[in-house]
Amino acid sequence: MAALFYRQPLVTVLILLMIFMLPFSLFLVKYTIPVIGIKAESGSGAVTAGAAAGIVIKVSNPSPVPMLNCRLFFELRNSLRGGYDNEVVFAAEAGKTGEVKIPVLTEYSGMLIFDAKALEYRDFLDIFSITVPFKAYIEIPVLPRETLLKEEPMLKKMTVESDESVESAEGELTRDVRLVREYRPGDRLKDVHWKLSAKGDDILVKEYERNRDLYYMLLPELEYEYLETDLENLYALGRLLLSRKEPYRVALFSEEGLETVKVENMEELKVLLCRMFMVYAGIRPGVPSMIYEQFKRHFNDETAGLIRISRGRIISEGYREEY
Repeated sequence: MAALFYRQPLVTVLILLMIFMLPFSLFLVKYTIPVIGIKAESGSGAVTAGAAAGIVIKVSNPSPVPMLNCRLFFELRNSLRGGYDNEVVFAAEAGKTGEVKIPVLTEYSGMLIFDAKALEYRDFLDIFSITVPFKAYIEIPVLPRETLLKEEPMLKKMTVESDESVESAEGELTRDVRLVREYRPGDRLKDVHWKLSAKGDDILVKEYERNRDLYYMLLPELEYEYLETDLENLYALGRLLLSRKEPYRVALFSEEGLETVKVENMEELKVLLCRMFMVYAGIRPGVPSMIYEQFKRHFNDETAGLIRISRGRIISEGYREEY
C-alpha cells in the first residue's frame, strides 16, 4: 500500500475514499428512508376518452439529506382493456415538500387504474439499492366520447310493474279517480275526498285507477371488438332519453345475475357507466356475448320496448341502424 501510495497517490486516495464512502452512503440512505413521506393521489376526476388523466405523487422529506434517485414501480391499466407495468423516477429534496405529476393520455373509455407495487431507493454513489413495499390504488373513470346518434331510434316503452308500485296485480296507482266510496279502516288520509265528506255525514275516500309502469329497457350486449362504439351509443342514447325527461332502466349481468338499474339523471348515468367498467372487466377478445340470451330467460317474451346496444348498432322493435 505504501508503494502504491508513493507511485500512484491520486489512485490511492480515490480507493480510500471509496472504501469509506460506501458505508457512509449506506448509512445516509438508511437514515433518510424512514422519514420520507410518499403518497399517490388522483390528479383529476372523471375524464372523457381521448383526454389526459393524471396521477400525483406527493413527496415530503423533512431530513437534511436529499434522496436523489427514488423509483416507483406501478401498473397502469384500463379495466376493460388490460394494462402494462411502468415506473417513474423522482428526487426527494432535503427539507422540502413537492409533487410529481404523471400524465396519462387516455384512448378508450373504462376505469383507469393506477396500482403501485414497490418503491426503490438508490444510494448516492448509485452502487446499491433498497426496495420497500409501496401500495397505492387509484381509480379514475374515463367516460365515452359524447357522440350524437346519426338517427333517433323509433322507441317503444316496455310494460313492467315498477319497483315503487304498490303490491297489486293491477299495477301501480295513477292520478285517475275510478270511484268515490265510504271510508274503510286502513285507507290513507291523503285519499279522503274532503269536499264531498264535508257535505254529508260520511267520510268518503277516492279510489284510483291502476296501471303498469312504462319505461325503456336498455340492454348493452358488450363484446370486446365493439366495446368503444357500444359504450358511446349507450352514453348517447342515455343522454337523449334524459334530455326528454324519460327515466329508463339498464340491464346488467354480473356474477349475482340480472340487475336492472334505474337512471333518472346524468349523475346516475355516469355512476352506471363506472359500474359497467368493473362488472364487465372480464370481457375477452373473440368471445361472443350471451347477454341477450340470458335476458330472454328472465323476461320470456315480454320484450316490447327493449333497446339493444349490440355490435355497433342500436336495435329496437321496428328499428335497426348501424353506426
